[in-house]
Amino acid sequence: GGLGGGGSGEGGGRSGAAEGVAAPARLASEELSAEELGDIYNGLSASSAELEELEPPPTLRVALHPYQRQGLWWMARREALAHAGEAGWLKYSFPDGTPFYIEPRTGVGSLSPPSGATAARGGILADAMGLGKTVQLIALILHDRWHLHRASRAP
Repeated sequence: GGLGGGGSGEGGGRSGAAEGVAAPARLASEELSAEELGDIYNGLSASSAELEELEPPPTLRVALHPYQRQGLWWMARREALAHAGEAGWLKYSFPDGTPFYIEPRTGVGSLSPPSGATAARGGILADAMGLGKTVQLIALILHDRWHLHRASRAP
């Protein structure tokens, strides 16, 4: 199965290529070599995506499979990016000077500058029928409610 921009059934709960994509040993606004661009391109491929897993809140009374916890992490991350706007995006340039942008945690790339208006508006859970898309969405709703509840009780 997969998610638009990553893939819920891929990888494990370990740091992966998407995180290493945007870490060249130079400033993000400098020109990149062809080799560095190749590394970034390869890191953006769906086959190299390794997503973290997010444990559901205790209010969810069912256990999620690893790919469902990856999907929960991906959806929660997309929501966080939607609220953050440009935060987290790194700017690079192709050898001809054309800029492109990478969000290193998700591996999402864009030729357009990210903004709050264009950032993370939804996604597609494309797992096959019967693999638990509905419970993933319920887990996301409960995750959001759990964090709002905890934030409201904080001093």
